[in-house]
Amino acid sequence: MANLVQTSATSPDSVLRGRPERIYVIVLLAGTAMLAFSILFCLGLLAASFYYDGQAAAWIDIFMIVLASAGAITVMICIWYDIVFARSWQFRLDASELTVHYGFLWDTDRAIPRSRVHYTDIASTPLHRYFGVVNLALFTPGSPRPAAVVPCITPEMAATLRTALDTDPAAPAR
Repeated sequence: MANLVQTSATSPDSVLRGRPERIYVIVLLAGTAMLAFSILFCLGLLAASFYYDGQAAAWIDIFMIVLASAGAITVMICIWYDIVFARSWQFRLDASELTVHYGFLWDTDRAIPRSRVHYTDIASTPLHRYFGVVNLALFTPGSPRPAAVVPCITPEMAATLRTALDTDPAAPAR
């Protein structure tokens, strides 16, 4: 599936839609680091209990194994949920509004009319730059925070969306 689909550039019913790229890679990287840290922490506790073998009871060893297993399972469930949630992001820009859809258990649709978009901001963190993605934030008048954010899209896609939002589809062509 293409990440950015444009039905027709000249028709008034032109629609841009897509989904963020590589967001699941960033989530997977962060989740893997959390999983590795939790497993190493629990294994360190287990090794410490073996070091004091003469002073600790056998149930402490069993408790450490159960704790390590529960921590690993919890982190893996959190990683799975984050990947599914990250892959649920979608956006659609038509002649009247930009709709951003996200969520897995609780779906959220944000619809911002094109006439309400005051300005857009393209931002990236060092991690975003490493993966070659940016965040596009849409601001409306009177709001200090963005009305919607389209995360982890390519800079080309962000520029296309920004240009499409700046042009008024109702204005006559020159």
